[in-house]
Amino acid sequence: MFVWSFGLMKNCFQGKGGLEWLRDMTSLLGEHNINWSFGPYRDDDSGVNDNTEALEVLSPRGKN
Repeated sequence: MFVWSFGLMKNCFQGKGGLEWLRDMTSLLGEHNINWSFGPYRDDDSGVNDNTEALEVLSPRGKN
């Protein structure tokens, strides 16, 4: 199985639980050996390329 793309809006990372949700999603998918893709990496509204904490969660080192 492969989750083609998931993501959330940039404003979700501003004290609204976005980082926790991202950790939960990547952890859950990893626990079930489901491959995934974070789709809106550089998107203006939902990209994370300028969010160092989110990038750490998405990096191979950040996975549980």
